[in-house]
Amino acid sequence: MSKDFWKDYYLKENMEFLGDVYIDFRKTRAPIEAGFAKKVLGIQKGEKILDLCCGMGHNSVYLAKQGIQVVGADYSHYSIKKARELMAREGVEILFWEGDAREIPWVEEFDVVVMLFNSFGYSEEDEENLKILKKIASVLKSRGRFFIEVMNRDFAVVQAKKGSDEFKVSNGYHQQVFYQFDPKSGIFRIKRIVFKTEGKREFKFSQRAYTYSELNYLMREVGLKITGAYGGYEGNSFTLDSQSLIVIGNKR
Repeated sequence: MSKDFWKDYYLKENMEFLGDVYIDFRKTRAPIEAGFAKKVLGIQKGEKILDLCCGMGHNSVYLAKQGIQVVGADYSHYSIKKARELMAREGVEILFWEGDAREIPWVEEFDVVVMLFNSFGYSEEDEENLKILKKIASVLKSRGRFFIEVMNRDFAVVQAKKGSDEFKVSNGYHQQVFYQFDPKSGIFRIKRIVFKTEGKREFKFSQRAYTYSELNYLMREVGLKITGAYGGYEGNSFTLDSQSLIVIGNKR
């Protein structure tokens, strides 16, 4: 996978091909994702949050409307552009920063860091993913909190055994998804073929899937402490069958 995956995937032509189906999905998810993070972390008005890998800004805007100071950061130029447009339409103030999560410039600036919508693990090297966790620890104030969603390794294994899925959405829009998993590296590979009336487009990406113990080890290495784990944004328990592993905690 390209080292500039976020820049290459979230291009104008790709996002416009996915169209309103993707945008509408993100709109509906914001109250669920950001709302759950706000609840479980006890985020209060006036606190300062870094929405890391913020995408087109839907979660950032939701949080800003709750009276929270938000900084959104993303590697995709197109996503940051759309996030700023959304901010202007919604009438809130958010600083959107375009750049690599491993190069965030702030130090001990934030009360909370969130990484929502399964945004962690998109480097195939643990060392690179560890750099992001180090940055999260660096930008958090003393006892600052975090909320991070990752791919659950056990779920990735099950998907790979299944091999593929097909989803039909609406208006001729549907997709076929093919899965592979490398048990040595823990890398989960996905090929998604999206079909629309005007044609089809293929998307490929890979993600490091983690067990709880693997992620907990990395967290301890950088001075972060996990205090809770969930299997989804409904607050359900983390199990073998959970698609996601959501961890919350604080800087030691």
